[in-house]
Amino acid sequence: MAFDFTPPFTHGPISDSHSNEELIEALNNEYNNNADEWNERLPWYLKPDNLGTPDGSIGIWPAAFTYGTWWKRQFGTLGPGESEANPFEVPFTPEQKKSFLSRMGDSCDPKDILEAYNNQRKSSAAFENTYYNLASPNRSFTWENGCLCIKDRYNFEGFGDFGGASPATMLLGAVLSFPGTAAVVIGSMLRGLAGDEPEDSDPYAIWRRGEQTLAEALPIYLKNCFCPDDVDENGDPLLCTANPALYRSAINCGLIEPDISNACFNGDACIQVGSAQPSPILGFPSYAPYATEIITNGLDYTFGGGGEYPRPFTSFTQRIVEANNALGPFAKLGNISGRLITIPSGLGIGELGFACQNWYNFDDGPYALDGNGNLYPSKAEWWSTCIKTRVSARFLPLSSRPFVDVEVAAESFTDNNATDVYSTDYPMAAAALASITAPILFASLPSSLLILI
Repeated sequence: MAFDFTPPFTHGPISDSHSNEELIEALNNEYNNNADEWNERLPWYLKPDNLGTPDGSIGIWPAAFTYGTWWKRQFGTLGPGESEANPFEVPFTPEQKKSFLSRMGDSCDPKDILEAYNNQRKSSAAFENTYYNLASPNRSFTWENGCLCIKDRYNFEGFGDFGGASPATMLLGAVLSFPGTAAVVIGSMLRGLAGDEPEDSDPYAIWRRGEQTLAEALPIYLKNCFCPDDVDENGDPLLCTANPALYRSAINCGLIEPDISNACFNGDACIQVGSAQPSPILGFPSYAPYATEIITNGLDYTFGGGGEYPRPFTSFTQRIVEANNALGPFAKLGNISGRLITIPSGLGIGELGFACQNWYNFDDGPYALDGNGNLYPSKAEWWSTCIKTRVSARFLPLSSRPFVDVEVAAESFTDNNATDVYSTDYPMAAAALASITAPILFASLPSSLLILI
């Protein structure tokens, strides 16, 4: 089988004197056209027969690009890798990322992730040859804005320091970074390794000369993050596809805010919204936005199609869905819209739950009309006019049903088409302070509103 060292990804040039493609083409030509010679003359670890199939080169390219970048850093080249604030992102393929994440256990705790990494790192050549000797869990693995990040700082001190990387990695990294034309660089490297060049003329030999180490070397800072919105080679969400248990653990720990596009749910299915309102000539009723307010602590909520809670325009079939599923107030968790319900069975039975329902993005169609023939605001527009509060509820799309804080529409208004001021249909000023309604109302308002009052 012909050798093909072409990386399975694209990466900017390391050297100023030649492109990566030119170097890789020259290396491919040498290994394919002169395999017999190099099998006889090169050290065992670089012989074509021992280097393996083309697949064997895929795992060492990330380390090779990283090594080449570090080498250029020693000559004052600034850019990614120069500091912790500007780290170098090791170029892994989606398949390599997926393989790595699948082995990182099922706990969101950085200590557990590091333990899983140390147990499994040799299963991924690409990571084994870059992120090699990680020690402190809170420095090596962190959660940042919902992303799992791995980072390290390397200061190479000799030939074997790049994570015990293979000599092939060092060769490829040096090939990428040394100046000269592609053919000269490749020829010089291979002849030097075969013993044809004086030691001092072989830049690669610097890294394998006895016990010599490089003094005053500049470190390189590495960092890779894996985010919920990243996709794998098939276009599927990377993190939850590669390791659903770890993804769900991060949600349970409050580290990831789930989104319908990447949620990897394994619990209750989302509830359908229902159909848009059909043409009036069919005679089906529709329901105007219902303006009211509810106590904000989650108690005494009502549910179903006739529930006493703020709601936008609802069509005939949407009201049926609400009744059949005993749906309560409209709510959102990050980008996921849903409804509050009383959990009917299973874990948390009788408690408040959040069931996903994509009402926020629903199109009510051309017949969501008021008495004057004007379209009611969309459900998203209606939501933007409501006063919200936060309520703790169990997240039903996950089988573990963790508690999450969801945003709930606590108060809506009568004139949803107004562009300026919205007036409540509850006569707040008329409520007597000695009445039952007023104390409950004021006690339930968020503190930020009470300050304004």
